[in-house]
Amino acid sequence: MDLNISRMIDMQRELQSIHPEWGGTPPERAQDQLLWAIGEMGEVIDIFKKRGVGQVMDDPTIRRHFIEELSDVQMYLYDIMLCLGITAEEYSEVHFLKHEKNMRRNYKRENEHMFDGKPTV
Repeated sequence: MDLNISRMIDMQRELQSIHPEWGGTPPERAQDQLLWAIGEMGEVIDIFKKRGVGQVMDDPTIRRHFIEELSDVQMYLYDIMLCLGITAEEYSEVHFLKHEKNMRRNYKRENEHMFDGKPTV
């Protein structure tokens, strides 16, 4: 199975629809959803801290738990997209363009000032 962005947004919309007590996805909820996503990222970090990358790679139970926590992060990010009316198409276009930009960047040159004290051009 390979879920695409549209499908995952639809799944999140479906989940939101059966939980009105969560407050829905109006624009003003985007900030709260970001805070929830950060909280879930903390759970991802805890797995790394407590179990290490080796167990995430080698232990099927730990790996599945790790992926579930990543999924929670993603679900909150999709909630933010719902709150702000960001479509899968809009996100995909911006993501693709950002990737193209990153592929042309020289990160070493841009960040050498962090390592040798010289300013970047």
